Amino acid sequence: MVGADTSPPAKFQAHFFYPYISPIESGGDKVMLRIWSILLFLLWIVTIAPTMPLQKGMELRYEGEMKETFTFANIPGFSFTRRVVLLVEVMKITSAKEAEVAQLHFTEFEGEEGVTRSSRVGFGKVAMDGRVFGSWERPLTFPYLFIAPKQLREGRTWSSKEVLIAGFFSIPLKGRVVYRVLWETKMDCAECWLILRHLVQPVTLHAEDGRNFVVPAWTDWIWVDAQSGLVRRLKRRWQYYAPYSTVKRIQTSVVDITLRQINNLSQEAQKRLLTELERIHSVMEAVELNYERIRQSEEKLSQAEQMVIDTISALRESPYADFYLPYLERWLESIRYWQKGFEAPKLVGNLAPDFELPVIDKTAKVKLSDLRGKVILLNFFSHG
Repeated sequence: MVGADTSPPAKFQAHFFYPYISPIESGGDKVMLRIWSILLFLLWIVTIAPTMPLQKGMELRYEGEMKETFTFANIPGFSFTRRVVLLVEVMKITSAKEAEVAQLHFTEFEGEEGVTRSSRVGFGKVAMDGRVFGSWERPLTFPYLFIAPKQLREGRTWSSKEVLIAGFFSIPLKGRVVYRVLWETKMDCAECWLILRHLVQPVTLHAEDGRNFVVPAWTDWIWVDAQSGLVRRLKRRWQYYAPYSTVKRIQTSVVDITLRQINNLSQEAQKRLLTELERIHSVMEAVELNYERIRQSEEKLSQAEQMVIDTISALRESPYADFYLPYLERWLESIRYWQKGFEAPKLVGNLAPDFELPVIDKTAKVKLSDLRGKVILLNFFSHG
């Protein structure tokens, strides 16, 4: 833990350091220089290098809400709020002292058509400085999962170019952001540092289809525990608009989530979770990362459909089912939609299925089979 006595015990000092500090016994100045280099490196480790507060089997549960507001130029706007639950699962601590993590993200929205649930799963790594790196250029929710308390002091600033969000637009949103440590504060009776992270200047995304998206503002407020360095709360506010759109629209999103619980999973629970995440990762590799390829083949779509169905069946009784199933069901729906593209050509030359519809004034009905022998043009359309 940060603040603990990290100096080597006396017995370790006597048998490790002392035999090597004599230039006569070591063979001269070159060996002495090497020894001093090692000592300086060890000094850096115990005094400067950040401490990893994460452990294998740790589960961080964040809860909060996301509010999205849509503003239009000529028509009334609207907004809605989603409940958000985020689980960060620490799967492994590597030999490089990085943490391999999974992010389980669940949202729930109650609208006019009932309750809508959605979820997504992401995998990534957390470096020794707490920076989170997502897979496939998909950053996880936090820019940092923790920050070493020794690096926090009022007024400290730094900047970097980062991927802010991916998957929302057709290409990842990248921009230069500035971090500023504001001041110490209290949160749930715990001492915290408040850090401000914001976009230096607006970013314009040029999509391959010619459309542009402009992100004029992006701001994060990050509350960091002064003792452990863990992020206790994240509040994010960002906007974007699409100049190409005929209906001028500005979307503003505000996410506010707080660390509610830290669990240390049992060995049995860890083993089950890792097995489930391996199945989810297999679906990602087969379907999500290769959807452009599989949608071109009826056989590959059939294989992907069965894979997703089997995974849904295997994970339905999982304690994390709410985080898995909406994600899997969304891809199953997409696969079945793509399969319809292979069904239409097979109908060419066959009789159309019979159906009956009322005429416009609803005074009579027309049956397709009654018009046999005539040339018929059918026009199906809908209003959005």
